[in-house]
Amino acid sequence: MTFVILCDFDGTIVDIDTAEYLLEKFGQGNWQQYDMQLEQGEITLEECMIKQYAMIKTPKAVLLEDLANAATMRPHFDSLVAYCKARKIPLIIVSAGLDFCITYFLEKIGDSLIEIHAAKTNFSDKGIELVFPELRDKTSTDFKVDLIRFYQNQGKQVVYIGDSLSDFNAVKDADFSFTIKGAKLSEFCRRQGIRHQEIETFQEIIDLIEKEGSLLFSSKTRMM
Repeated sequence: MTFVILCDFDGTIVDIDTAEYLLEKFGQGNWQQYDMQLEQGEITLEECMIKQYAMIKTPKAVLLEDLANAATMRPHFDSLVAYCKARKIPLIIVSAGLDFCITYFLEKIGDSLIEIHAAKTNFSDKGIELVFPELRDKTSTDFKVDLIRFYQNQGKQVVYIGDSLSDFNAVKDADFSFTIKGAKLSEFCRRQGIRHQEIETFQEIIDLIEKEGSLLFSSKTRMM
């Protein structure tokens, strides 16, 4: 059985939601209203992001300088990267965050070549503008779900790792999910009866894959 690992960034690879942090500190306006609309299904993930990031009009260098002291990477992400490389398991970062933030933190651990599936950012006097990956399946709820379906249509199983509101739709379609312990996504999976395993470090993912193998995807396997 072949599988691919898709991993969220904010609150997952790094210990804080960098996008939310920047919105709270530099956003000009009530960005929280769009999170509420997203949670209630009134707008799409892409629409939410476009509206929110347009409220940030601060230069990129200033944002990164601030984040350098605000966020740290969750333990053993570099181990997961090395594990996937050694076993030729595709590992892709799929994020509703800001691509330049993701690249910045990956460069800090020397893994800047990891594939990133996220909106491209452009700085202008209108705020941060976003250009999203084009959907392959127009019926996909958002670009995260679209990537999951793309790999499943190739006959691959999809493991998803996430923590927050932007991952709600993704875990519904993934074959198995890891969620950050105590995060909003963990509670969502429990309420919805979605198969998942809570983690605190990425080493736990490696250990479970080594232990369970293909059983990880069995419909009889139910981990919480």
